[in-house]
Amino acid sequence: MSLEPLLWQKNSPFAEVLMRGLRRYELQRIAEARISDAVDNAEEIQDPLDDLPASTKAHPGAPFVPEVLAALAALRQQAPSSFEDLRA
Repeated sequence: MSLEPLLWQKNSPFAEVLMRGLRRYELQRIAEARISDAVDNAEEIQDPLDDLPASTKAHPGAPFVPEVLAALAALRQQAPSSFEDLRA
């Protein structure tokens, strides 16, 4: 006995399972596409401490910019040895 006729009957449990699977597949495909779009369109964020010594040579006030001060305070708390290396 073939199950194919049962798949196309109205209110068939087989058809319902098939449709649930198709909906789940479609939702997963949409989610993956959205995640892919988000990753592709992501903006690169630069660490304010990158090139701080070089920027300080060009602009002596560079370490006193609010973003840099906040990053320095966080670095001092989270990684004191890295903070001391940057200071040296």
